[in-house]
Amino acid sequence: MIYFIDVYNSYTKIRRVMDDLINGKYHNYRNKFRNIYENLLTYNDEFFY
Repeated sequence: MIYFIDVYNSYTKIRRVMDDLINGKYHNYRNKFRNIYENLLTYNDEFFY
């Protein structure tokens, strides 16, 4: 099984996009996408393979 946290740590482009979810790039309210960010990194994505 592939864990998203491993992908996040291994691929700079993936990490950059994920970090953009919470740094205000896509929305001025930084916490708008925090739930997506934290869930992917904490609980993995069952459809990610």
